[in-house]
Amino acid sequence: MSGCDPAEGERLAEFIVSALGFVFAQELLPEGWGHLTRVRINSESPQDFDPNDDALVRILDRAVTWWLTAPNLRDRFFGVFRWHAASFAGQHDHEIFAGQYMVLDACWRIHEELGRAGTKKIPHAARISALATAYALKPPDNWQLNSGSSPFVTIRNELFHEAKWGGKPIGFGFPASPNHAPHLELYWFNARLILALLGETSDYIRSPIVWQTYSLE
Repeated sequence: MSGCDPAEGERLAEFIVSALGFVFAQELLPEGWGHLTRVRINSESPQDFDPNDDALVRILDRAVTWWLTAPNLRDRFFGVFRWHAASFAGQHDHEIFAGQYMVLDACWRIHEELGRAGTKKIPHAARISALATAYALKPPDNWQLNSGSSPFVTIRNELFHEAKWGGKPIGFGFPASPNHAPHLELYWFNARLILALLGETSDYIRSPIVWQTYSLE
């Protein structure tokens, strides 16, 4: 960046590295930084999108645009990029789920700061539905977000408030079908949400979460 303050240029470079890590589902860090948590070293990406070179350039360009035009959101996007990738290195499914729910909450905060959430306070149980509506996303059908008691929200509440996973103390149960992998479903939903917040409009954003890989054309 010509004429850019060196410190600002360095921060932008760090931001780009984090955005690149999000795309490839790896916690990438600038030289000299240390990892806070475990790091996933498996080369097989858990992302359900496969970006070609054009898509990669487009996403990074959108990230840089956000960095330049919305300085108040820099730290939030930086955290979202990093933690979406880093939390997948969790040793257990409930750890990944908890990390991804933090990402979801951070995305909701970005959504609010963009002035898109309205003035009415939205409880946790309704936020996924509100985000899905706002960005034309398709949560898995088994989340049942429009019913009175969503299995997904129950999983979240039990984990955060009762230290339970699958209705039992953590380590003694697994979420029953249809939510047999809520950590993966939330990970993939968040990927669509993050890209939608960046302004990505490819068909992937509106694609169903059906355990397949999409191209970011």
